[in-house]
Amino acid sequence: MSERHAKTMQLLFSKFSEAEIEQLFHLDEKLYGGMERVEEYARTLETKEK
Repeated sequence: MSERHAKTMQLLFSKFSEAEIEQLFHLDEKLYGGMERVEEYARTLETKEK
């Protein structure tokens, strides 16, 4: 990891506990999954409108 990247991550997450970081990434995975479902729904609407 580059020095700049490491410093950026340290600044970004310095106020988080390990548990909070784990929870953040777990919730991020759930949010990403929800976004994929929304995109799939949008594609079905586009298909129906054609």
